[in-house]
Amino acid sequence: MKHVTPYHVFESESEPIRKVFTKEQMRWLDRGVSSGHLDRWSYNPSTGKVDVYGKFVCQGQKLRDFKGIEFGEIKGSFDCSSNALTSLVGSPVFVSGDFICAQNSLKNLIGSPREVGGDFNCSVNILESLEGAPEKVGRVFDCSNNKLTSLVGAPQNVYYTLHASENKLTTLEGAPRELLSTLNCSDNKLTSLIGAPEVMKELYCSKNLIVSLEGAPKILPNGLFCRNNPVSSATLQNIIEIMNQGRGSRRTYTEALEEFWPDMPDEDRVIMYKDNPALSQEEIRKYKALSTYTKIKDMI
Repeated sequence: MKHVTPYHVFESESEPIRKVFTKEQMRWLDRGVSSGHLDRWSYNPSTGKVDVYGKFVCQGQKLRDFKGIEFGEIKGSFDCSSNALTSLVGSPVFVSGDFICAQNSLKNLIGSPREVGGDFNCSVNILESLEGAPEKVGRVFDCSNNKLTSLVGAPQNVYYTLHASENKLTTLEGAPRELLSTLNCSDNKLTSLIGAPEVMKELYCSKNLIVSLEGAPKILPNGLFCRNNPVSSATLQNIIEIMNQGRGSRRTYTEALEEFWPDMPDEDRVIMYKDNPALSQEEIRKYKALSTYTKIKDMI
């Protein structure tokens, strides 16, 4: 069955579709839904927007905008990746499937859908802010490989996973309070976990500047993956395990630090001693001196 150009259906409307869009715009819309024989677009005169039944693909077309078209509801997925978009103004209000705007030139997410039923992928842009991000994402929110310094503005309702690796994050403030699965914040500039979700399955924070587990999740059954930080991975993992022993008697970070202190390697003690209130003044002077010596030694 040949694809039927959708605007023919609307010739009887009070405002004929051919008066709403140019031939170029209609050809572009037809091309966007051409990947599936059941996919079609329609103009909604009450909203002035284009609705799509199925998926819409405008990937890799060097687009700087959506050709003056505003989208409403997408009953499928919307892929506008690998273009030259600097704004999402005109993008759908609601997408039931995935919304993919990766590999563009976006600095913020103003104009993005309010709700996405599947994944929202805005990776590999130049995002400096998550302002305008969706309110709700049904599966995965991926803002990795950008220039973010915080997660303020991120969706607070992310059902499954948040990927924020390869940014410039100095804090996790703004992250959702709960995630069903994973937070990946590896390869950033974090020094602690303040702002991390309280509940999730696993947390990836390798290649950061972690010197404290302040703010660590209250529930983290699958553990912490934290290689290549100033404090060794073994020490961080031991502390988080102590914190999460027993759901009814969870230890605080300070309590876990004190418990593991006798078994902690000296090189990690030199970094973490400030967080241990159980140390005597003599011990504090000792570790402060060692810390100073270590910094000077590294400069020689």
